[in-house]
Formats: sequence, C-alpha cells, structure tokens
Amino acid sequence: MSNLSKTTRFQPRLEGLEDRSVPAFLGPFYSNISPPLNTMSANVVSTSVGSSSNIITSTKNPTLVQSAPTTTLNTTVTPTLSSTTTQAVFSQAETGQERTGTINKFDPNLGALTSVEIIATGSLTAQAGVENVGFRAGVLKTDLVGTLSYKVAGLSNPIQATLNQTRNATVGAYDGNTDFGGSSGRMFTVQADAANATTVSPGTFQKIVLNDQASLKLFSGNGTIQVLQDSDAEACVCGPGNLVGSVATKSSGNFQVIYKYTPLAQLGSIAGYVYHDVNKNGAYNPGDRMIAGVTISLTGTDVYGNAVSRTTVTGANGWFTFARLTAGTYSITQTQPAGYAQGVNQAGTLGGTPVTGSDTITGINVTPGASGTAYTFGEIVNGGTTPGTPPKDNPPSRAVFDAKFAFSDRSLWRF
Repeated sequence: MSNLSKTTRFQPRLEGLEDRSVPAFLGPFYSNISPPLNTMSANVVSTSVGSSSNIITSTKNPTLVQSAPTTTLNTTVTPTLSSTTTQAVFSQAETGQERTGTINKFDPNLGALTSVEIIATGSLTAQAGVENVGFRAGVLKTDLVGTLSYKVAGLSNPIQATLNQTRNATVGAYDGNTDFGGSSGRMFTVQADAANATTVSPGTFQKIVLNDQASLKLFSGNGTIQVLQDSDAEACVCGPGNLVGSVATKSSGNFQVIYKYTPLAQLGSIAGYVYHDVNKNGAYNPGDRMIAGVTISLTGTDVYGNAVSRTTVTGANGWFTFARLTAGTYSITQTQPAGYAQGVNQAGTLGGTPVTGSDTITGINVTPGASGTAYTFGEIVNGGTTPGTPPKDNPPSRAVFDAKFAFSDRSLWRF
C-alpha cells in the first residue's frame, strides 16, 4: 500500500493564549451612540482573518468610564482683544434733509464680538453775508443754532448733538456797494462742531459703548447696517436797523464704529450629552440610550462683565455644544425631558458643581481657548419601563459590542 493511500491522523493541539488578543465573533449589536472618545477606555481594533472580518478585543477588561472633572480653573486671565473699524462718511450738504449711509457688520469669522463703540462727529456750517446800508457804523452779527443726529436701524434712540456758534464784526456806514465786503459788509463762516463726550452738552454727542446681547447680535453677521444723518439749523443776521443779509447752512459728519472682539483662538466651549441611565449607576454604560431634543441653557458673565445667555437643543445623538465662548464663569441647565426622572449629573473637564436636586451645573470656569467636555445629564425611569416613546437611537458614530469569545479552527488550533 502506498503512502498516499494511508490515512494520517493529526492530533489537534490548543496553543496557550498567553497575554495577547484572541478572536471573537460579533455578539448582540447595540445601536446606542457612545459618549465622547475621551470617556472610552476600551482596547478595540479591527482586522481581517482569512476571508472574514472579525473584531479583536483585548483580553484586558474593557470598561467605559466617566471623565473626572478637573480642578476649578482661574478665570482672572483676560483674553487679548483685537479691534476693527468701519465708518459712514457724510460729505457737506444742505441742512433740513435726511441722508443715508452704511457701515459694515462685524465678521463673526474673526471671533466673538465683545463690544461696539460708536464715535459720532459732525458740523453745521453757515455762510452768511451781511451789509450795513445805514448812515452810521454798527456791529453785524450772525447766530447759528441747530441739531445734528444719527439713527442706526435697529437701535431705538438716535445719537444727537445740539450745536451753536456766533460771529460778529464792527463795520462802518454804508459804502455804496452791497457786496458783503468793503467797509460796510462782512462774509461770515460760522461753524459749530460736535464730537464725543461722556455726558451730553451743547456741541457734543453722547459717547456710546454697546455690549448687551441684543446689540452685539444686531451688529454681527454678513452685510451692512443703515445709518441716517438728519440735520436742522436756524441762522440769523442782525445789526443796525438797515441791513441786507443772506444765509446758507450745510451739514457734514462721520459715523465711526469700532468693533472689539476676542479672536477665535482665544474662544472656549462647553460640551456634553444627555442620556438614559438604564441601570441607574450614575454613569454612561453600554446599553444606555442617548436622548435627543432636550433643551440646554447657558448663563453667566464673561471676564468683561457682560451677561451671557444662550440656549441649544441636544442633537440626534444626545450631544450639545456651546461654542465660541469668551472667557468667564458659566452655568448650564437642562430642561427636564418629559417621561424621565432626575438622574445623576456630572461636571466635566473644566470643573463646576452639580446643584443637588436640580438640573444645573454651576461654576464652570472657561479660560481663554479652553474647551470643556463630558458635562453629562443622566435621566432615569422609575419602575423599569421606558415611558411613552423615547427618542430612537441613531446610527452610531462608534459601535458598542457585546463580544463573546469563541474558538475557531482559523486561529487557535494548529495542526
């Protein structure tokens, strides 16, 4: 009998696993969304064995852990502000009319607008010719009184100044020529100027610095803002009982806006997620469900003393983010989702304190450029059933697997 006809028997030998990865087939698939990557502690990789794709899981116990909040940070560090300027120029024109100019809005791509400073200037000018046609010398005088104002579309109150000026000269008796010159006439240029001041008085515009949320929103975005200049003037000439006069008044001005802002690189953020804590252990675990459509509010004060108030809603994956935050101290509050009871809330990487018995985390200190993550609001269901129809889980950004180990003739057995 040839060797080819013999039946050769092989004794299979199981090789020791030692401390290395072993193959596994896929167990039940959880379609839950996982928390942020920095809250995962699982050593999972993908490889290809033969013609099939398998999940290789470390023999070390993979766990899902909650990021611990860091120590409260010091927010006395003030960002370095930058500025940009836009202006509307009104050339000289007759008074008694409303004129239109435009200024550019602040470009949000530069950063976060912190304040809007308005510097308004302007002039009323009277060209007055006066001729004494009497038989005696006298004093000729020109008085100019008027108002100059600017109105910004969206701001309720105009920026206004009252202006006045007087010019006078002594002239002789009529010289026989009505030319506003010679020994009996004068040509006056009377100009009243207005500039910024901290208080309103004749000849000044009130200095304007806007930092409320409504104004910052008004001046931010694409496009332009309309600025209207309006002017009214009264001019009179007086002198001896017999005189001839002519007056023309004009206005001019400049409306300048200085935008002060925090550059993008110095803006911070606060992010986290809302989830159904199925096993009620106070932390996200495989099997917990992310909750969409939950309202999250942010309030606080930035380092410049400006009040900040924002609202957002968790996305389909249960996450929320407050981006483009100027350095400051903030609180975030969850509006309790219908059908769920209060669970455990946890502060994230920038610190803060969950308020007992409420859905608020206070004292979140955002320093320039800092990004806070892992701010979580846990929800539970008393009685072990999900009320109503909770939000459906969405296709995962990362899968969470219940991996069950098994032996395979492709991997563990060697002949």
